[in-house]
Amino acid sequence: MNTLVIDLTHGGVKIAVSLAKKGDNVYCYDIYNTLKDIEKRMLDVYNIELIQLDDLKKFNDDLKVIYPIHL
Repeated sequence: MNTLVIDLTHGGVKIAVSLAKKGDNVYCYDIYNTLKDIEKRMLDVYNIELIQLDDLKKFNDDLKVIYPIHL
């Protein structure tokens, strides 16, 4: 299954990298447009694709979504 992390502000980059290290297919969507260049490079290092909303069509419901938040 593919995993999409959609909030990269609240620990999403760390979560995405952790999942990628375990061998998951991980994708990210920067919903708040807060991703810094260093974080983009980190995603690249672990082959995590940064996608846009239009890209979601290609997954055909084979997607687990993770949305980390602060409580």
